[in-house]
Amino acid sequence: QAQEGARRIAQALTLGVRFTLGAEVVACDGPSRLDVLRDGRIERYETRALVVAAGATDRPVAFPGWDLPGVMTAGAAQRLLKLSGTLPGRRVAVAGTGPFLLLVASQLAQAGAEIAAVAEIVRPGAAFLRLLGHPERVGEAASILAPLLYRRVLRTRTRVRRALGRDHVESIDLEGPDGTTRIDDIDALVVGWGLQPRTEITRHLGCTHRYDPSFGGWACVADPSTGS
Repeated sequence: QAQEGARRIAQALTLGVRFTLGAEVVACDGPSRLDVLRDGRIERYETRALVVAAGATDRPVAFPGWDLPGVMTAGAAQRLLKLSGTLPGRRVAVAGTGPFLLLVASQLAQAGAEIAAVAEIVRPGAAFLRLLGHPERVGEAASILAPLLYRRVLRTRTRVRRALGRDHVESIDLEGPDGTTRIDDIDALVVGWGLQPRTEITRHLGCTHRYDPSFGGWACVADPSTGS
């Protein structure tokens, strides 16, 4: 993915695209004018058309003990690993659902973390059927799952019931087909329940939004014929 991204960036530069990094949109006067904060000062951009690709954030789900130090989202754990090469803990449990969660678990395992358990709430058959809809991703999925299957830590149809500890997370209770299992001697719990779209810019622009339970919140509604 990094190599593909570098290739796309080089192609965009060849086509005359200008990248402005470290810039934060602070105001929008409709789709034709943006005020951007960069290097401590405001820059104004005039546009004929505006494409908003604001990304997504982790979907938060509360459970007993979720506020203990050492409990973090999958996005936070991946950012910690990518930016500083730091593992969230020595012995890590991972719980939630979705391909991003499994990706982060695989990355942590390959970076040297001892993975105590990976609790995925979805049934294996449902995940397989979902994957069939994207045959081009089968190879990628196999490479992600391989480190987890090799370590025999993946548990399907299993969810985290609670996290326990005094001043930081030390153990968790997992609930699965065979009842409740306790995982002890951990110092980090990575949880991920999918992603939800960021809508700050589109809400500021006055775009139409719809509450979508599958996203876990509000999402911008675009006209499929115009994109607006």
